[in-house]
Amino acid sequence: MAERFSSSRFAWALLRFDVFHYFYDRGLLLSKGRYGINSDEIDLLLKSGKRLYTYAYGADVRSRDITMGLGTPNLCQECPQPGKYCICQTDALDASLRPLAQRATAQLAMGDMVGYVPGCRDMHYWPIDARKLVAPAIAFRPGDTLKVAHAPNHGHFKGTRLLIEAIDKLVGEGEAIELVSVQGVSNRKVIELFGASHVVADQFVAGFHGYTALEAMALGRPVLCFLRNDQMMIDPATCPIINTRPDEIYDVLKKCLRGEIDLSCAGQAGRRYVERHYSLEAVATRLGKLYLDTAGFPGSLRAKLQTHITELAGSCSNERQTQLEA
Repeated sequence: MAERFSSSRFAWALLRFDVFHYFYDRGLLLSKGRYGINSDEIDLLLKSGKRLYTYAYGADVRSRDITMGLGTPNLCQECPQPGKYCICQTDALDASLRPLAQRATAQLAMGDMVGYVPGCRDMHYWPIDARKLVAPAIAFRPGDTLKVAHAPNHGHFKGTRLLIEAIDKLVGEGEAIELVSVQGVSNRKVIELFGASHVVADQFVAGFHGYTALEAMALGRPVLCFLRNDQMMIDPATCPIINTRPDEIYDVLKKCLRGEIDLSCAGQAGRRYVERHYSLEAVATRLGKLYLDTAGFPGSLRAKLQTHITELAGSCSNERQTQLEA
């Protein structure tokens, strides 16, 4: 029954759409393994003249051998059950990616996921509508209780244990600091938590920031996160994330408590960063340029697409100018 439904769904999509966007773990047809797009589906898309773009979200490409080669810290070191959360095995990753070689229109990844997808395009594709996320300005002064928000899906992969240890140590020293952590709640509750905090602790093991960091920055909240290198940032020169290795969590939080880090300034910079690089318009502009580079659309469609990209870019520039004047 499931196979018949997926086949019917794919047949409908094949008739209706010209461009397909999939994660690496599966498409519309049932996968032949735990991870990977059905090779028959890839063939049918190719033969039908469709464009196929593939994106990584993390677990769909993360193999243990490559991850361990990143050095310390890394996600595999913290994994409580290898094989459960990610594709894990190198041969499984190869089997997932092999059918896409020379057949996908473009393979994409970003941040820490780039290293797992040979020949991919490095493009940040997480969009966020910052206009829907507004929070009061940060009002923190040394001596106030520093409220630290944390919302992990899997705490062992986010460095939750390390964050708790650092905060417990500070509390034991008499510092006024409070960790507010939630898990398994609605996104609305997470946003409320971030808006009521002074600092958001994202993750300290992967070496890349998550979507959580973008939401926090959109709310004008400074973010603590471990960023392994400059490739983890779309714009290293202006990225306001407070780069925090696992062994630095205690020290960075102490600087926040002492007022040595201007939380208000970091929060404002985060908001500008998200609006500039991750707004719907910014991501749509990158996607449009990707289409121009790879899709092979007819000339008339390319012209319309170029016009739309120019309008989007102009919209982003006008919005940034308005912010500067304000």
